[in-house]
Amino acid sequence: MNQKKSRSPQKNKSYNFLAWLKDNSKSFTQLLVLFGSGSLIIGILVYIFFRDIQDAGIIVSGIAIITLLIAAILNRKNVFRSILGRRGKYSANTFFIVFGTILLMISANILFFWLETKNSPPGWIRTDLTATKEYELSEQSGAVLDQLTEDIEIFIFIKNNTQNSNLAIRRTEDLLSEFSKRSTTKNLTYKLIDPDLDPDIAQKLGIDRFLAGRNLPSLAFKGSETQRISYSIGIDPRENPDVFSEQDIITGLLVVSQLKQKIVLFLSGHDERDITDFDQNSNGYGLAVNALVRDNYIVNNATIAELGSILASGDPENFPAAVIIADPKEPITQPQSQLLTEYINYGGNIFILIESDVPEEYLTFLSQWGIMVGDGTLIDTISYVAPNLDFLQVKNTNLQIPDHPITHNFDVMYFPGASYIGMSLSQEEMPITPEGVLYVNSQPLAFTTINSWSETNLEELAFDNKVDTPGPLPIAMASQVISTVISEPLEQIDGGYLYSHLVVIGDSDFASNKYITSSRNQDFFANSVNWLTKDSELISVRVKESVFRELVLTKNERAFIRWSGWLLMPSVIGSLGILAWWRRR
Repeated sequence: MNQKKSRSPQKNKSYNFLAWLKDNSKSFTQLLVLFGSGSLIIGILVYIFFRDIQDAGIIVSGIAIITLLIAAILNRKNVFRSILGRRGKYSANTFFIVFGTILLMISANILFFWLETKNSPPGWIRTDLTATKEYELSEQSGAVLDQLTEDIEIFIFIKNNTQNSNLAIRRTEDLLSEFSKRSTTKNLTYKLIDPDLDPDIAQKLGIDRFLAGRNLPSLAFKGSETQRISYSIGIDPRENPDVFSEQDIITGLLVVSQLKQKIVLFLSGHDERDITDFDQNSNGYGLAVNALVRDNYIVNNATIAELGSILASGDPENFPAAVIIADPKEPITQPQSQLLTEYINYGGNIFILIESDVPEEYLTFLSQWGIMVGDGTLIDTISYVAPNLDFLQVKNTNLQIPDHPITHNFDVMYFPGASYIGMSLSQEEMPITPEGVLYVNSQPLAFTTINSWSETNLEELAFDNKVDTPGPLPIAMASQVISTVISEPLEQIDGGYLYSHLVVIGDSDFASNKYITSSRNQDFFANSVNWLTKDSELISVRVKESVFRELVLTKNERAFIRWSGWLLMPSVIGSLGILAWWRRR
């Protein structure tokens, strides 16, 4: 009896697996195709929408492609039959049409991208479609960029550790990209620096001393040839992702491109504010000095005697563009007052910040131009910082901020304990030249509301019409002068007049370290100096307003958009497919 040799268990097992694989190859291939297609879609979606795990998306996509290749190898006969058969030829024709269209679109996109990244791309390439043109650079920006005399490198210091900071980085790079594209005469480049990872660069550029302990975004502008550096400090990314404005960039470029630095002197010797105090909670003026240094001013302090020596030297290089008198506590003598008057008569500019207890001599000094300081402290029952009625909140929405180059587009300012600044002569009473030029042309910069008054008794905060002055009352005054109200103006050789400027503010605390970072206080202080020194370029680029444009829909309209988006297009495409099948069957 013949006995067949039985196969070994291992060979039987291998044979059975291969037979099962052959019998079920179609189902297995379909499973691989389903798995590979789904994995490929998931991998692509992860790579596009989840940037933190993009590597995982690449791995999943790679596994999906390998799976699809295995499925194609296992079903290679059907694959070749589909490619080489009649249907394959039609499919190939469709494939090449689609592939050619996609290739053409990619080529056009690459061309447009290349043109868009070139300096000063054609206008038809890039168009700002927003209502207020908030992404388009202003004409002032283009003029400044055309006047650059050297290549500029901008260092962006933003910590990349939160979602808000990441968004701020993208917005800042988008803004600087606009400047880089618009710059045609010189190269303008930018580089992102994480101050935690590269503290040496921040220290080398000197940006750390301007932050004064504040963890805020900042920019450092560096000229390639002069190696001059200017700075710009942004706002907290948690408040607004647009941490820098177009004005911030233009100011930095103007400062770093300026050939000559102007001198600003803080007067000392009469117990004025300390400009070497940088403590954020103090009454010092260190942060105010930093604001001026960022605008490329040389800031020093000097006594009136030292100012007299500078003026007597006759050296225009040392002539101060502006003199700041910040909250003097001790009186000035008559010769000192006369020296300051002579400084103004010969084109000097003075910025005075005073409190209600200012010595009488300063009031006498200001009266030469018809400027007067009211008695008492301003109280406002409408716009104030609770619970202090004398802590004034000056808001543009309350019509408290007149339009002026110093305060243009300001929204809010804060003045803790202020006095009102007025004029002893009306505009009709002010002396005037034969050509119609006022000796003193003054404009208020900020007002209290109508429900305010100047209180002389802070123990009882109640308006007394017998002793208190009712509001609205001006808090600050900007004056253009050609002479005192009792003197004759000096004519120049060309027959014109020499203009000087005065800014008088009835509060000095607003610019102290403790309050200068509140809202627009720092801009108010710096813009006042810019206006005095005729650096109007530093305050002429205005912040663009972002317009919120809301689509208001009724309940039925929302339902129509929702269901038409979900069902209309799929229904139309499905109907066309059924129609095509019906005609071909």
